[in-house]
Amino acid sequence: MYVSGSIFTHNTPDVSLSHTHKPYINHLRFLSSIIISTVIWLIDYDAAILIWKIDKLDFVACMGEFLGVVFKPVEIGLLIAVVTSFAKILLQVTRPQTVILGKIPMTSVYRNIGQYPEATKVPGVLIVRVDSAIYFSNSNYTKERILRWLI
Repeated sequence: MYVSGSIFTHNTPDVSLSHTHKPYINHLRFLSSIIISTVIWLIDYDAAILIWKIDKLDFVACMGEFLGVVFKPVEIGLLIAVVTSFAKILLQVTRPQTVILGKIPMTSVYRNIGQYPEATKVPGVLIVRVDSAIYFSNSNYTKERILRWLI
């Protein structure tokens, strides 16, 4: 039984049930309350906030997987987890992160100019880093992205 089922079972009246099913329902309510009281302490809110700050798409996938497992049977929740993870991978492969690199002063190191404000562009040269292999599925996206920077 999943968590939402146990909550609804706990809050529904026993009017329509026969007398023989009440001990079984009470047993399920007792087990559900134990599960809910222990699962609440397993949720790491700080980690969820950190995932939100680092990558919004990871957070959406994480919440979809969590809510799928909590409010649906485990098999359906795991299916939601596999589908969202697969969709995230496809999105990352077809639209890789591309950044402009700049040279860090007094070094031979090149870094993302968005993350390192002290990095400066090399005059007359556009240095680009594509964070994925270039396939047929992402070649047009990468080409359009670089052309946008050149124009």
